[in-house]
This record gives sequence, C-alpha cells and structure tokens, in this order.
Amino acid sequence: MEATAENRDRLRALVDEPVPAGGSQYDTRFTDEQLDVLLTGAHSVEGAAADGWMRKGGMLLNEMDGIESERQGQETYTYASLEKQLAYTREMADYYRQQDIAGRGVGVGRMLSVE
Repeated sequence: MEATAENRDRLRALVDEPVPAGGSQYDTRFTDEQLDVLLTGAHSVEGAAADGWMRKGGMLLNEMDGIESERQGQETYTYASLEKQLAYTREMADYYRQQDIAGRGVGVGRMLSVE
C-alpha cells in the first residue's frame, strides 16, 4: 500500500495515535516513518492498522513494566491491568485483520450457476 499523507492520517486514527494539538509525531507511539513502514508492508490501511495494534501491545509491555498502580504522595493512580490492555490490543488487531481480509475478498466463496 502506498504511504501517502492521507493514508498515514487514516492509519493514525485507526490505531488511536493522533498527534496532540500543539504537538508533533514524536508525541505519539508511532512516528510518520514507522507508520509508512506499516503502510508499505500491508495490502490496505486496515491491514496496517492490524499490524499497528499488535506493535502497540508490545509497546505497552515496555511502557507499563508490569505496574498497575503507583502512589505519589497522597495520590494513588490505578491503571487498567496489563492483561486487559493487551487483550484490547489483540481484539483491535483481530478486528482490523478481518476488515483487511474482507476488503480483499480473501476466503470469500462464489457460487456459480451454469445454464
């Protein structure tokens, strides 16, 4: 798939990694270059999104380092469990993989009639 600005913007939306207002691509988990690699290695933006969600799951492992809560002074911050976060990234990857497959017609049978 071609890595265009339009495809990159759509992919950012599908992997839920928008550039924050006043920020840049470096304020997200994926740089434009990394998104371009995902796009050029896929058949569709949905296929790239599936790969992106799988990579995002790996990033969560490194970012969270198993921490589910932390305390700073009088404040305690509790995060969704890593297990739940990883399950969500897998669900999203599976969803976009199915969208990619459906869009390419892979695995779709056709009935023929001969008269």
